[in-house]
Amino acid sequence: MVIGRILHPSYHVAVLELQKFEPDKIVEAFKRRGAHITLLSNELDPELEIESFMSSSYGEYVYLMKFKGKTFIARHGKPLEGKDWKSPKKFIARDENGLKRLILSRISWKERLLLELPPFVIWAFVIFEIMKMVGDNPIISFAWIFVGFVLNEVAKLFEYLLLGYCEG
Repeated sequence: MVIGRILHPSYHVAVLELQKFEPDKIVEAFKRRGAHITLLSNELDPELEIESFMSSSYGEYVYLMKFKGKTFIARHGKPLEGKDWKSPKKFIARDENGLKRLILSRISWKERLLLELPPFVIWAFVIFEIMKMVGDNPIISFAWIFVGFVLNEVAKLFEYLLLGYCEG
């Protein structure tokens, strides 16, 4: 990703959907490799759990592992990969606040909606206005496809600067 190379993020985050795996085996494998792992429980406030995890661990690589009914967070100084995992969603975070927002948005639908709805509404308005200006001109419509690739990177830059994280 171009944005990731330019911005030099503080954290690299991978969201792993591991529904078909047993949590015990993967958690033990992460522990053997030296990762700090925490189980997110529904008993405490998620924000407090995440802050506690961040203050008690170190490393620039963070892994959010989602199993059936359980969610774990792991942190390590080096990238870790599993051969049986399907490709995880990767994100970059600017600082600890961005990392906290990212993790909260991935574990709570309410937080995700609050964080992702405003940019969606803004981009929908921009696209609607552009389509109104373009009209039925096929050449300009075709050109907007290529401009869309650049706008996607610009949108990621704004997300990184405003929210503190973006998809990488």
